[in-house]
Amino acid sequence: MQNGVIYATNVMNALIKADPEERAAIRQRGENYIQQLKTLDSWAKTSFEAIPVAKRKVLTSHDAFGYFGQRYGVTFLAPVGFSTEAEASASAVGGLINQLKQQHISSYFIENQTDPRLVKQIASATGAQPGGELYPEALSVASGPAATYEAAFKHNVNAMLSSMR
Repeated sequence: MQNGVIYATNVMNALIKADPEERAAIRQRGENYIQQLKTLDSWAKTSFEAIPVAKRKVLTSHDAFGYFGQRYGVTFLAPVGFSTEAEASASAVGGLINQLKQQHISSYFIENQTDPRLVKQIASATGAQPGGELYPEALSVASGPAATYEAAFKHNVNAMLSSMR
């Protein structure tokens, strides 16, 4: 969410530069939006802090939540690293299955832009149940649960929190 604040600030400043006559209106709307993002950040931080650290673990298709994990103290386990083009080795998958069993991780998430087959296979080997779909890199359709940046963030946080209780 902190990066969202940076992006929103940069967009606001660029719009002011492009249309200085509308400076006051652009700044007002931009600052309102930035405040909404800061409120969401605070809500997420407080919500995750209420969950024991040992339960703040999420199985996903690939490691797309690095900043999120650092900010909110969530550990993401994934068979594939940051790149969706990478292939997981058999030993890495085996190690991940053992880790999931040892740490009693009971939910897995698919991501809206990745192939879910490997994470489903791993989940099957561990008994993990589906926790839903996450939106780390792209929004849903306009009528979906993650049609805006804020909606995607709320959806992801709520889905993860539900799996940790």
